[in-house]
Formats: sequence, structure tokens, C-alpha cells
Amino acid sequence: MLLGLIKISRINEYFWVVIITTTLGAIAASGRFGLKFMLALIANWFVVGFAFIVNDIEDADDDTLDSSKINRNPVSCKLISKKTGYTFCLTIITLALIILAFINLGSLVAGVITLALGFLYSFKGVRLKSTPVFDLLTHSLMLAGMQVLLSYLAFGTTSLNKAILPIVAVTLISMYGALHNQLRDVVVDNKTKINNTVKLISVHKTKTLMGLLFTGATATGLIWALLYVKPNIIIIPLFLFFLALLSVKPLRRCSKEQTLINHQTHLHRPAEIALSLTLLIYFLLCY
Repeated sequence: MLLGLIKISRINEYFWVVIITTTLGAIAASGRFGLKFMLALIANWFVVGFAFIVNDIEDADDDTLDSSKINRNPVSCKLISKKTGYTFCLTIITLALIILAFINLGSLVAGVITLALGFLYSFKGVRLKSTPVFDLLTHSLMLAGMQVLLSYLAFGTTSLNKAILPIVAVTLISMYGALHNQLRDVVVDNKTKINNTVKLISVHKTKTLMGLLFTGATATGLIWALLYVKPNIIIIPLFLFFLALLSVKPLRRCSKEQTLINHQTHLHRPAEIALSLTLLIYFLLCY
């Protein structure tokens, strides 16, 4: 059962991303590394983890139809039951709420909203993941934008001016990621009759939209950095160093792949780790 609980947490899929979003929120708030930052980071891990756990429980029946997902989902492959999964969910929620209440009211409210979005995104009674447009908005807020806000509010900042641009940037890039996942899963989504944005606008238009979202996220992030972030020339070569170091094996895998979607799948993890390490080092040294 323990293996099933570890597997359903899927922490390897969001561990580094949460470091990025939490650190961006701390930088936006001009916070310092310490207890507040660590509590916000742990709370964000729990809140995002809850969304992933609920998703696996609710998608368990559908994942049995996909040979690539049935063994990944511990409920589908009978490692744990749905009842055990939901008990684990309640434990995660309780721990998250305790930590958030200890931080402050602002972070608690942000966390509760994120937990609600995570539930509504996957719960089959609502299933926002199967509602075009809302699937992108919910996904991007619960897995990116709200994490930045939660971390930002943890430092007691009342004005949201400095948080708007990083929230928009990570929300846009998370929308890009959501569309990437929908393109990857288009076959099984057709089998399970999930309606999403890709089905609404077509594969071709989805790829165009992804390009616009990526460009918008990059531009917004750069504008925020120029306006509000303390300048430090080391951040760019540091990121490129980590990226080059971490991309050696994935690039070899990419040479064997035929599609752009598969190339992106192999390369997104090195980029996540490189960016998280860079931001964390920058935060520690400059704030």
C-alpha cells in the first residue's frame, strides 16, 4: 500500500515546478529565505499533490483503457483502492490547511481556493478538465498561478502589484503545458469522450495557440524581471549551465523520436530543474 500511496502522489511530476512557482512568489514579495518560505513551499507541494491524487482516483476507470497509463495509475492497476486514495486525500488536505493556517490568512484563502479548483477539475460530478476553456484556466491556476500567489501572500504583502506579472507568466506557460498534455492524450481522450480545448479548436489551431502562449509567457516574465527583479548578470549563464548539464541524456532520446510533442516531453524536465535551481540560488544570494 505504501508504494501505491507514493506512486499516486506523483511528486516527481511537480516537485521542481512548485519550487519555481514558490520562489517566484517569494522574489516578487521581496521576501527572505526562512521559515515562511519553507512553509509556503511545503504547503504548495501538498496543495498540488492533492490535485494530482484526485485526478488519478477519478480517472482510474478511464486509465484502464490506456496501456501507457494503467500501470502508472496505482488505482487502475489495483495497488490501492479508491477508498484508500480518498483517505490519503483527506490526510493531505488536513496537513495543508494546518500549515496554511500557521502562515497567515492570505495564504490560507489562496490554498483553499486552489484545493477547490483541484477537486472540481477532476471530480466527475463537475469535471472542469472536460469543459473547453475552463480546462485550461483551472489547470493553469491550480498548478501554477495560485502557487505564486500563495507564496507571495505568505510574506504579508498586501498589494498585489508586483505579483500580477509573474502570476500571468506562469499561468500562460501552464496553459501551454495543459495543451501539450491534451495533444499527447488525444487518442485516449477520444475513447473516454473527454471534451477539451483541443477538441474544440482542432490540433492545428492548438499548436498555434501554444506558440502564442509560450511567447506571451516569456514576454511577461521578461517585463516583470526588468521592472521588479534585482539585476544580476549571473542568472542567465547559471541557467544555461544547468540546462546544458541536464539535457545530455534527454537530447540523445530526442534523436530517436519523430514528433515535436515527444521532443518537448523529454526536454521539459531538464528545463524545469535548471530553472528551479537557478531561481533558488538567485533567491538565496540576492534576497
